[in-house]
Amino acid sequence: MSPMSEFREQQQVHVWCVPPLLLAGVAWVAIMAPSLFHSDLVNHHASDSLAWSIPAVGIGLPVLVFLVMKLTVAVDEDGVHIRYRPFVRRKIPFDEIQSFRVRRFRPIREFGGWGIRRAPGRRRAYTVTGDRGVELYLADGSSLMLGSRRPDELAAALRGYADPATTP
Repeated sequence: MSPMSEFREQQQVHVWCVPPLLLAGVAWVAIMAPSLFHSDLVNHHASDSLAWSIPAVGIGLPVLVFLVMKLTVAVDEDGVHIRYRPFVRRKIPFDEIQSFRVRRFRPIREFGGWGIRRAPGRRRAYTVTGDRGVELYLADGSSLMLGSRRPDELAAALRGYADPATTP
């Protein structure tokens, strides 16, 4: 196997409007939470702690996840390695790939958007942005769409390692 067939691509979520919206949500919850939990029956210190934990956990945690979320797809002699940090780590050996193809897809119509998605008919997608990728058709009858900014390079790497019968 040639090292020329190796491929690695890392994509990070870059949506300019999400962080400001999440920060506005944090501010709103921080302002509103104390009045929501104010009660004469509850100790004021406990109420304030509870009120501040709501934005920290309810909004702060998603912000943290958003900041670390990355899709990495790599192809080497062991197979296709997929990491959608911090949720998914998967390796697909080449003998599980029946075929694949580069294609344009409709993220919202086919999969309900971007991210880690399931669709009817045993279809999955790991996408970050855009509408191009490589769809893998697996031996178990399922398919997996890998969104990519460089789908032709990903397919070339797959061709370098795949059984000639799997190449389109």
